[in-house]
Amino acid sequence: MRLSAHNLDQTLLARTVALAETTGGVGARPRRAALAAPPRFGAGRGEDTLHWLGHARRKAVGRVAPDRGLATAWLLVEAGRRLVGQRRRPAALDLAWGEPGAPAAALRLVLEAGDRWQRGLEPPHSLGAPASPLQEGRDTLVQIVEQDTEPAPEASPGGRRLQQPGSPARRSSIEDKERRHGRTSSATRFNGFQEHWGLARDSTVPRAVVVRPANEPE
Repeated sequence: MRLSAHNLDQTLLARTVALAETTGGVGARPRRAALAAPPRFGAGRGEDTLHWLGHARRKAVGRVAPDRGLATAWLLVEAGRRLVGQRRRPAALDLAWGEPGAPAAALRLVLEAGDRWQRGLEPPHSLGAPASPLQEGRDTLVQIVEQDTEPAPEASPGGRRLQQPGSPARRSSIEDKERRHGRTSSATRFNGFQEHWGLARDSTVPRAVVVRPANEPE
């Protein structure tokens, strides 16, 4: 991972190819290449939108708490924010889930609680102040809301509903922001990445390797 972070994995590949060229195994001439894009499954778990929002907020609170010198558990329950701290969102919402309007009501309550929570944790603005530790959590929440919901004209102004179908570029993990939904066939879906690589068939030397989110084309 450290190699990849500094692009040294590509440097290693380039030097391997350069060394192979000195032996005559590869060089600047037409070649046959084999291309492949096998799936690489991500390690993060999948969650529905309501649980995602709760997971993202717990994670953000965990970043803010040390900066405030407070316990994470205390921040989650103070000022009426208990809903944000609940791991089981359906139980915390206490709704009649058999009713047709329950999912829409649940989404509205969670979004409203998130807005109150975010305003309560936002530090006072001042010139030259460093970036808030809440910023990454806020960016994640905005991304989830934008990709999983859409404006609901029939609801109150500013109301939203779950998006059907979901966004093709939907983020599929809170912990890994690059993980996406991909397909190995029209019937088989996976969550993670694709490893795109090219192999020189007459020398079996890999000429290019790159790992990209699973939703990107080959």
